Amino acid sequence: MRTAMLGALALLMGCFVSRGDNPAYTGCESADDCETGACVAGFCVADPDGGVADAALDDAGTDMGDISCGEAFPTGCGEDTECCGEGDARDCVMLDTNPLHCGGCGIECGEGEACCMGMCRDADAAECMCPAGCGPDETCCNGTCTDTRTDRNACGDSCMACEEGAICCDGSCVPVNAENCGSCGVVCEGDGVTCCGDRGCQVLGTPTACSGCGNVCANGATCVGGACCGGEDSAFRDCDGECVDTDNDVKNCGACGNDCATLLGLPLVACNSGNCGRG
Repeated sequence: MRTAMLGALALLMGCFVSRGDNPAYTGCESADDCETGACVAGFCVADPDGGVADAALDDAGTDMGDISCGEAFPTGCGEDTECCGEGDARDCVMLDTNPLHCGGCGIECGEGEACCMGMCRDADAAECMCPAGCGPDETCCNGTCTDTRTDRNACGDSCMACEEGAICCDGSCVPVNAENCGSCGVVCEGDGVTCCGDRGCQVLGTPTACSGCGNVCANGATCVGGACCGGEDSAFRDCDGECVDTDNDVKNCGACGNDCATLLGLPLVACNSGNCGRG
């Protein structure tokens, strides 16, 4: 827009002063021909985005008052801004968000108000916190669009954060229990199934909840008698419900069921590093 305005300005200059007699005319064809700024219709002017016209335009006696907006924006305002103020104090402002010129020049918002979408509103209003608007099932809470029916950090019309150990169901904070285990309406059923809070329903005594909720056996270990047993690079194995060291157990040497006495037919045997030998 600014470049177009400068082009029109340069053409107007040509109407009052011939290009050959105009000291601002350089005959430039592109910005490469100018020491600074841009080339508009043969005239070197400052970069339109920079907002300052070349001094040569002033030397040519050009009146820029019709398009300028104060000292800061002598080449005019952009498409999304409006020139407000008086004299050199004029400025290009965004009427959608400027609290001193909200919706129009000179319309000033009151104390505690913000300019939201060109209207003065309470700074905490949804229009200010979420100016882009929210989806059909969402509410603006603390500047974020969310579903207040299920968001435990912004639950219900008041966008209240639920306390620890509670979740948000139908816009109300409810305790996590067997009827709402981890998620709303999830009921724990079955033998040995218990509610492990945010982790949901779990079966105790399994690798994911061995000695209790959240006690996960790592590296492929099994759960034996409420304790993790074995795993990767471990000689301990679950042998008939007992966690044994297969590196040294003479009845489970190297693997469950390998009885050294039976294998060697000797009364005195030993198991060393998973191998049977004489005792």
